[in-house]
Amino acid sequence: MATTLGVRRPITLLSRCGSRCSGASSAAAVSFDTASFRPMGMLTRDQGMKVLRFSSEEIARLSQPFRYALVGKFSHGYPSMQHLRRWMLAQGFRGDFSVGAINARHVFIKFALEEDYTKLWIKSIWFVDGFPMRVFKWTPMFNPREESPIVPVWVRLPELPIQFFDREALFSIARLLGTPLRTDVSTATLVRPSVARVCVEINLLEPLQTEIGLGFGLR
Repeated sequence: MATTLGVRRPITLLSRCGSRCSGASSAAAVSFDTASFRPMGMLTRDQGMKVLRFSSEEIARLSQPFRYALVGKFSHGYPSMQHLRRWMLAQGFRGDFSVGAINARHVFIKFALEEDYTKLWIKSIWFVDGFPMRVFKWTPMFNPREESPIVPVWVRLPELPIQFFDREALFSIARLLGTPLRTDVSTATLVRPSVARVCVEINLLEPLQTEIGLGFGLR
């Protein structure tokens, strides 16, 4: 058994590695270089089991390449990876992406561009060759047996003064509620100045804000 992020993980001993480890080509395999190796984490023990504890800073650094990553969940099976990649290509994403299977129900999707990540995430369910796919934000604590509490929601800001429809001002206001992702077209083009709409990332486990205040003039 091994422990990662506070969760026990099973390990499987396959076979003794020869000149070429099973299941990996020489081009894809990564060798251990003792000269450049910098150990991470702190080794401890828990009831005789070895535990490697990573700091919050190490987890944040390791997670940085996956800041635009999502998890797609298929509750009733999913198409082949070839069909799924073909479907992804048909969505017109502007940057590079990768997709791979986590298990029989979940796929891992990683984008290079934030706009592509946002495009897929703000729609809660997609249909891929007839298979419904729900989309969740990937986090370092992702567990396929639990659904992420982090979701995108549309927030309405009625009677917001026109000057605050500026993108930076609007996103600064939206940060009082969560992490702003995008506005709708009507807000961006000011064709509906009676209300601003912003898509915001919130954590459902935290108290929801129903009111915010705006101040005019710094004291």
